[in-house]
Amino acid sequence: MRGTGYITRILIVIAMVLGVLWIFETYSLDRRAELLCLAGVAITGSALLLLPHRKRISDRMTGREFELWCAAYLKEKGFRKIEVTQASVDYGADIIATDRRGRRWVFQCKKYGKNVGNAAVQEVVAARAHYDADRAAVMTNAYLTRNAKALAEENEVRVIEGLR
Repeated sequence: MRGTGYITRILIVIAMVLGVLWIFETYSLDRRAELLCLAGVAITGSALLLLPHRKRISDRMTGREFELWCAAYLKEKGFRKIEVTQASVDYGADIIATDRRGRRWVFQCKKYGKNVGNAAVQEVVAARAHYDADRAAVMTNAYLTRNAKALAEENEVRVIEGLR
């Protein structure tokens, strides 16, 4: 027969799991990340494993929620040391991450209902210099304009478009 300490530990684990499930049922994706941060879980690392990265991108998703979705997408693609920057002071990079080869990337995330123009490419080029990154990319649910694609190619910016 197991002691009461064992039962207590099991009850604590069950309570923690139920608390996390309640957070995910009750709050938006952005608020979930904030609550996890308040609980001492950083956005970088293991917290991204909890984000529903296969959730479809909806029209109601905020820009911040899209950034978190992109961070989870990058985690799935093998990126590590993923940092979602502060919304107001990001110097043109919404996400900073390291790929499998150890290269530092900056990402500009754009959730648009129309095509993305040159500004997104210009912002991520500036961010690459500011953060001393090796690579830069624009991630969007939409598509880049012809001019923005040309600018991206000229500046060696990777384009990840049509995300769903």
